[in-house]
Amino acid sequence: MSSSQIYEQHYRRLDASIPLRAQRWIPIAREGLKALFSLRAYLALISIAWLPVFVRLVQVYFTTRFPEARRVVPVDDKLFFDFLAQQLPWMLLMSAYAGAGLIANDMRTGGLLLYLSRPLTLVDYIFGKVMILFVSLSMVTMVPGLVLFFGARSLAPDVLGAASHLLLVPKIVAMALALVLPTTALVLVMSALARSARFAGLGFFFVFVGSTVAHAIAWRATRSAYAGLISIQATMRRVGEAIFGVKPTRMTADLPPEYAFAVLALLFLGCLFVLKTRVRAVEIVK
Repeated sequence: MSSSQIYEQHYRRLDASIPLRAQRWIPIAREGLKALFSLRAYLALISIAWLPVFVRLVQVYFTTRFPEARRVVPVDDKLFFDFLAQQLPWMLLMSAYAGAGLIANDMRTGGLLLYLSRPLTLVDYIFGKVMILFVSLSMVTMVPGLVLFFGARSLAPDVLGAASHLLLVPKIVAMALALVLPTTALVLVMSALARSARFAGLGFFFVFVGSTVAHAIAWRATRSAYAGLISIQATMRRVGEAIFGVKPTRMTADLPPEYAFAVLALLFLGCLFVLKTRVRAVEIVK
């Protein structure tokens, strides 16, 4: 009989000598986007959402041929604000289609544990999922908005050709971020809470549309502009109105845009906090 002793081995964290890559979230985002772009419904949704861009460009071209039409349909900041505001329904559909199952499917099938068994942190996983939805929503908001601006600038250089009109670029980006970032965080929270893509999508629509209905009821009862703070859509629109300097609607005319921005920022940060606490798994690498 061998006299060698057997010692109990406990789990020990691996101290890797080779530093990990800084952008560990990139493979998650790349593979997620690759899977989405292989779906015909995803491409069809993007294509349909881009139709208003061509309608607006035809509108700009028409005003260049008939300058008197600018009195009815002016080519100014409001044109781009209205375009981004009208992209909201497409953004909601894209959110439900592309984002509802990003985390729910991983939690349902156990894919989350498979992700975190790799040299990834929880932050890497969340950020990778955020980038998938951020790119998807930007494809129906920010990107077509910028294409609309540069297309309109080339069609109507006498109206948008001045260097001062380049300030519309950061305005378009800023409003697009005000639309995309809170929506991204809210969809991912619903995806993490529901464990089902279908229920996550329904929950997202319930919260988004429900807040708008609650705002309408509260405004009729109080006639207070501050009732808009309970509506995600109203706060997004108020921030966009302040960015582009357009006349606000009657329901939010007296609502300070700083308050609307604070609500969106708190929504974004709060959703990220809930998301991080909800997606509970062992982090392999610190």
